[in-house]
Amino acid sequence: MRLNWKRSVSAALAVGVLCGTLPAVSAASTPSIEYDSFGNCAEITVTGIPADADHIHAVQIELTIKGSSPERFELAESLSNTEIRLNSNAKDTQEVYDVTLYMDRYSDLNTGSTAFLGTLFFPNGQAGTFEATGSLKLLDEKLRPLEGADKEGYFLNVPVTKQTASSDPGNTGNTGGNTGSSGGSGSAIVPATSEGNRISVSETGNGSVSLSSTTAKAGDRVTITVKPDAGYVLSSLTVKDEDGKEITLRDLGDGEYSFVMPDGKPTIEAVFVPADGNADFQPAAMPFTDVPATEWYYSAAEFVYRNGMMAGTSANAFSPNLPTNRAMIVSILYRLEGSPTAGASQFPDVPAGQYYTAAVSWAAANGIVSGYSTGNFQPNDGITREQLAAILYRYAQYRGYSTSATAELGQFGDAASVSKYAADSMRWAVGQGLISGTNRGLLNPAGGATRAEAASILMRFCQTLAGMS
Repeated sequence: MRLNWKRSVSAALAVGVLCGTLPAVSAASTPSIEYDSFGNCAEITVTGIPADADHIHAVQIELTIKGSSPERFELAESLSNTEIRLNSNAKDTQEVYDVTLYMDRYSDLNTGSTAFLGTLFFPNGQAGTFEATGSLKLLDEKLRPLEGADKEGYFLNVPVTKQTASSDPGNTGNTGGNTGSSGGSGSAIVPATSEGNRISVSETGNGSVSLSSTTAKAGDRVTITVKPDAGYVLSSLTVKDEDGKEITLRDLGDGEYSFVMPDGKPTIEAVFVPADGNADFQPAAMPFTDVPATEWYYSAAEFVYRNGMMAGTSANAFSPNLPTNRAMIVSILYRLEGSPTAGASQFPDVPAGQYYTAAVSWAAANGIVSGYSTGNFQPNDGITREQLAAILYRYAQYRGYSTSATAELGQFGDAASVSKYAADSMRWAVGQGLISGTNRGLLNPAGGATRAEAASILMRFCQTLAGMS
């Protein structure tokens, strides 16, 4: 999602991560904010995070900066949801900018007690001056405040200090200063980040390539920012996995593209050419010959494909009319979560080593799925419409999304056939606009969901509840 900076409006920028419950915190371990300024950049780091808070879901920082308004914020990790706004006011004849950073994402934020968030960029080659206090908000996976903070989750008046060599969180990486290039020299800028496989960027000339992260885990979303030199344009941009297979790119606009991290170590290559009017790079379109643009499910298939949620059944087939099974749906949600670590399977029919093994284990451990009365999960069973509603309902609860929407089912002729366990889920799914009746006015709760239908429901879920576009 693109970052939009607006002057003279109130602020908010957000960072999120998968997560366990955060522990209580004492005054002695209250976190603080550090910055490291150089040239027109200032790297922002949170320190003093409780040592056992391995997974933080959301962080909000409020800063006051004098003298110069930030132009943009380059994130240290790929995000799922971001908004930035600024509020400026005059104080002591000097411009003062109140900046709030608030982010969402699907991977761990902190390593140990520190979290490098990213870099603020300022105009005119000079970073603004940071006031010595700010505020900080930490939330767990249910968007609950860290114990010890106020009811809104804020630590007010936390120190904002210049980073020293001893407090540098493992050389978080210099992402500033070199974002532009001149004279055709080119550059590849990749800030150091947390665990995962390393992403390689081929040397390029006549422009620069920067990444939201140097390393990422399978399923993470990585953002690429390309900046041609003056007089040049981007001619091609490719991402390939270890086997040389090209990975789908999503065009975010304004020179930003994203892709879903594969297993292994991918390679990125950008080519810049003189701006002669002939080069106009566009990411490759969907490769599926069985998804015509005139079909009702085209936009849904495109959405799940470019967001890395569903792949094709072959190189050029999406197979929209094939049924969707239970393992597929759970695997899609697991990828949305960034493929977190999962324990051993509790189901005898979910053996180790299958594509869905970790996904089913994760979903079961978090109450998103349960097995049948036999104790089996039956991963290859076609998923029914009411099962899909129930799984999405529980996943929405797990993510802290609103499940208050509801609808009366009496308008459907087969409402009485909805299973008791799925009644609340189905009322929510209909009220949320995820599921509608068939052309005969029926819910068909025990009916299956084709890949096209599943893609459509998942797209509505992500757009209305997760804020994805």
